[in-house]
Amino acid sequence: MKRILLQLDTEEHPSPFDAIVAHDADVDVLLSHGNVTRDDARALAQDAFFTRGPDDLKNTAIWVGGKHVGTGEEIFAEVQKAFFGPFKVSVMPPVMRSALTVLLAVIVRDVPSETFWLAVATERSPDS
Repeated sequence: MKRILLQLDTEEHPSPFDAIVAHDADVDVLLSHGNVTRDDARALAQDAFFTRGPDDLKNTAIWVGGKHVGTGEEIFAEVQKAFFGPFKVSVMPPVMRSALTVLLAVIVRDVPSETFWLAVATERSPDS
């Protein structure tokens, strides 16, 4: 099962830098969408998880990014509203891009990829 990361970005063009970090984290498929708004978020999230059964959702994650953190927080909230029953995937909330990039770079360098996905799924650091 391929590991898919759905990047929902508030920017017109999702950051290539962020895409490279995702690939370095062993993401098999990166689906990047730019100019995402709160109104787009639920449908995009559901399109990402309805294609897989509940047992396979552990291989799907959503990353909300972009420079507009306030809009990103609205998108994050809408993505969470898309979930129901066993249909939930890991979702990374928006943070200042520089902070996330540093965090991912450290994780990619120091943590096996299986642990990275577990950390994303539980929204904790790998050591907690």
